[in-house]
Amino acid sequence: PPLPPPPPPASQTVGGAVAALASISEGGDPDGARYAVMCLANLAATPHARGEVPKHGGLQACVQAAQGEEAEARVYGAIALMNMTNNGPAAQLNVVTHGGLEPLLRLIESPRDSPHASMAALKALLNLTANASLVAALTRKGVLELLMLLTQSADLDTREVASLCLANLASGAPLPPDAGRPKKSQLAELAVGGAPGGGANSGGAAGGAM
Repeated sequence: PPLPPPPPPASQTVGGAVAALASISEGGDPDGARYAVMCLANLAATPHARGEVPKHGGLQACVQAAQGEEAEARVYGAIALMNMTNNGPAAQLNVVTHGGLEPLLRLIESPRDSPHASMAALKALLNLTANASLVAALTRKGVLELLMLLTQSADLDTREVASLCLANLASGAPLPPDAGRPKKSQLAELAVGGAPGGGANSGGAAGGAM
């Protein structure tokens, strides 16, 4: 009998799964979208799969989830971006280039809405600040000012992660001359809302955040 065809390469299999999950996340069913993004977050934490997630619509799906209206989906979207930014300089640049920074900063600035998503976003920012080529772009978005405010948080985890972010920035490219001036909107939000909570999933996978 003829031999069965060889299985497709692992990258092709993962790519098809990512494309299907991205499609589900945009299908209009909140439950399906939430679980799809959770799966993407887990794939982004898996060494043999993480490089395929941004290539097949997964990055865009997670960016949309991180800035969407559904609270749990925002958590999973932030965790997914945290995992993606933990995959080296090219992946970090990809996240920033495709609009991932803005929803991360909004989550960090609005801890009352979702403390878990806010902490995952802060940890994603920690990964981004380790990339010296992104320092100028981050500081133009007010990241330095925000981090300086977070170092005064009542929450120990937030202070620690913010301090690590600042250490990364200090070892990277030169900062612009106007960096370090807190914006009034950030001051008001953080003063009222407090700091991002420390209870977010600190590992790579998203399943524990349910």
